[in-house]
Amino acid sequence: MTETVLVTGAFGLVGSATVQRLADDGRSVVATDLDTPAARKAADSLPVGVTVRWADLTDPAAVGALVDEVSPSAVIHLAAVIPPFIYQRRGLAERVNVEATASLVRAAEKLSSPPRFVLASSIAVYGSRNPHTVSGVLTADTPVNPADIYGDHKVQAEKIVRTSALDWVILRLGGVLTV
Repeated sequence: MTETVLVTGAFGLVGSATVQRLADDGRSVVATDLDTPAARKAADSLPVGVTVRWADLTDPAAVGALVDEVSPSAVIHLAAVIPPFIYQRRGLAERVNVEATASLVRAAEKLSSPPRFVLASSIAVYGSRNPHTVSGVLTADTPVNPADIYGDHKVQAEKIVRTSALDWVILRLGGVLTV
């Protein structure tokens, strides 16, 4: 049996690159995102063999059904509401960034063979890194000190993952830019 990787936020900037790389590496990939016209258009250009499952991660029942049906060996959780939109829809942002993470973790923990959970976090958990007031290299032991809502959401999501029974990895991504 081929191990399946479930990728949330699969049609975002990081998600689309992740799905492509996993497919290129011969992985069985289930790409999930909101069912929007833009996501449908992006889905048309997915590599052969990638399965698309539309899901609203703010619906815990939908998340539970998705994880149960896919039964992934790994979940790569990339879905997030980021700035500046986060400031326009704060409630939605918290439901996606924090509560959906909790729903995914709970659903994954219920599987007979729980998956590895990869959370895309952010260096925003550290807050401002003004080189005139802060020095030193960031490490896994650097205390978090979020300065905005997004950083706070990522701290909360990390705590959910860290306190889970899953095998997990947290990646604190820096700025992600397009060419």
